[in-house]
Amino acid sequence: MSQRNDSTSKSNNFVSINIRNKIIDYWDTEQLCSLESSTSQADPDLAYLDNAIENRVLGQLLNTWAEGRRRCLDVGAGYGRFTELLYRFYSEVVLLEAAERIYSRLVKLWADRPGIRCHKSVFESYVDEEKYDLIFASGVLYLYSDEMLYAFAKKAVSMLTKDGLFVLRDFLSVQKPQVCKSNYVKDVFCYYRTPQFWINFATHFGLELRLIKRSKPRISWLRYSRVLRIMKKLRLKWCYRCLPVISALMHLGSFRIGGRGIQTVFIAMSVK
Repeated sequence: MSQRNDSTSKSNNFVSINIRNKIIDYWDTEQLCSLESSTSQADPDLAYLDNAIENRVLGQLLNTWAEGRRRCLDVGAGYGRFTELLYRFYSEVVLLEAAERIYSRLVKLWADRPGIRCHKSVFESYVDEEKYDLIFASGVLYLYSDEMLYAFAKKAVSMLTKDGLFVLRDFLSVQKPQVCKSNYVKDVFCYYRTPQFWINFATHFGLELRLIKRSKPRISWLRYSRVLRIMKKLRLKWCYRCLPVISALMHLGSFRIGGRGIQTVFIAMSVK
């Protein structure tokens, strides 16, 4: 029986490593990430808007719970789209990135900042004896199976300080879980989990679920509307980079979680 369990464990480990390598290879080959956003229909102004809003929302979260904190770890940091924000709250920011080309640029962008350290590694292989006040992962774990996610979380929780924060930027399916093949990463699946999943997840690890909140408000009335087309025609897209406009959209757009679509959210949990 023990030999069978050992064989199953090795097989699962091989599958997990294979999936992680495919994800890393995809990002490294396509180089899709940016300092702003990898999505937003390849529109740099929309990307800027999304990033500015998500940084503000994450900043509000950290402003509530990150007082007096010292160390944070950003898993899958990309080019560092949240680094400037994390640097405001934490005296030591560790950026973890496994994709070779992305990591090379990450180092050029941030390594000369005092208190910022870059490491080329996947989280599962990363070793640090000192605890973290925040472990943050953005847009990665929805590509992990439940088994991989639980293994990731088990290690993350063991690396957190008392009252430490575990914050994910992930994708949420409100009504029921959805699993589908990724349109981009070959032979890898996307796992869109429900609020109830994350409630159970937090309980399993003895964490307190602080919140699940949209990372950006619902502003489809602007993003996919005639208003946007007029703005483009009149070359007014610079409005998306105007701070008062960003603030107004955060107040006008709804952060309510609901509907049937897949929503981008921040999930914040803390060690009890």
